Amino acid sequence: MQKKNIYINIKTRELALQIIYSWKIFKNNKNIKYKIKEFKIIKKNILNNIDIIYLLKILIGIEKNYKYINLIIKKYIYNSTKYIGNIEYSILYISIYEIKINKILPYKIIINESILLAKKFGAYNSYKLINKILDNIIKKIKK
Repeated sequence: MQKKNIYINIKTRELALQIIYSWKIFKNNKNIKYKIKEFKIIKKNILNNIDIIYLLKILIGIEKNYKYINLIIKKYIYNSTKYIGNIEYSILYISIYEIKINKILPYKIIINESILLAKKFGAYNSYKLINKILDNIIKKIKK
């Protein structure tokens, strides 16, 4: 029996981040499946490095649980949410989906890859906020 690979390519998360960010800045006026089709056309050359099944699972899972994930984010943000950019929100959507709903990846991997995404795409030092929020969520789960 072959063991399922739970370590997802970072490129899959990067594309998920780009799609969620695009979806968020356009005020969710089109469903996420439309955004996926749009990105498939634009990013055709990188799709061979992407785990499409996991990408779809993340995106559809976030769309279905959008309100729930938003409530969690607002609960753990100590300052006003207006200071958090859409990139950081998008990273948190992916991470919280993986921590609270999908539950197949180890927490350390989720946090590490979220920090990498924040360092690459987010505002200066936003990775610290991402790390703090995710760490607090995980501490509460473990209690």
